[in-house]
Amino acid sequence: MKNHWLKEGLLDWLYPPRCPVCGEIVPAGDDRVCSACRNGFRRVVPPVCCRCGRMTEQEEEFCEDCRKKRFSYVQGFPVWVYNQAMRRSIADFKYRGRKEYAVYYGQEFAKAYGRRLKELSVQALIPVPLYWKKCRKRGYNQAELFAEEIGRRLGIVVCRDYLLRVRDTVPQKDLNDRQRYANLKSAFAVDQQKRRYYAGIKNVVLVDDIYTTGSTVEMCTKVLLRAGIEKVYFASISIGSL
Repeated sequence: MKNHWLKEGLLDWLYPPRCPVCGEIVPAGDDRVCSACRNGFRRVVPPVCCRCGRMTEQEEEFCEDCRKKRFSYVQGFPVWVYNQAMRRSIADFKYRGRKEYAVYYGQEFAKAYGRRLKELSVQALIPVPLYWKKCRKRGYNQAELFAEEIGRRLGIVVCRDYLLRVRDTVPQKDLNDRQRYANLKSAFAVDQQKRRYYAGIKNVVLVDDIYTTGSTVEMCTKVLLRAGIEKVYFASISIGSL
């Protein structure tokens, strides 16, 4: 672990990280985000929905969305609200090679939810997969990078390629709820070799970048439950407003 931090420090010196809020090189001494940008993202703070973790206007057990729908996962842990600043940051992270943003995202997730995940005795982190052609074109899976940073800080194993996307799908952002579920039907599967290797793992966190309607998380959760996982939570960098 010590060697990893030394390596990371050397890489930061050779290739200074960019601020995930403004996109500029972070000044020396700032902790992976410009001091002026430290509050640039809107944190998820109580009161929140007891299911998805979305902020609510008043003390309510569930948000409007979770009152209407039945989800198979247990609980969600989003870090920030998906506002304009976060939209730009995640777009740079996913499509413009800003892989270093994962370090800050993972760092802040660990601060917000690290103790909670330990209390829940979470055994593994499972990234939401990309279709192989899309992953090869992009060069990386942003959910996996985020998961790796969480796992490194909290000492939780990351089960890479445990969950596979076996069918290509169109982007979800312009689809309604019904279209989203239809788009994801039969899109995910569990790798049977990995399933046997991780046979003792029953309590996991599904990791993704954005939670909007919950359709992706729900489809992945159902596949994991059918494969023998008993409890599925989710972690996300951000969560959309209703």
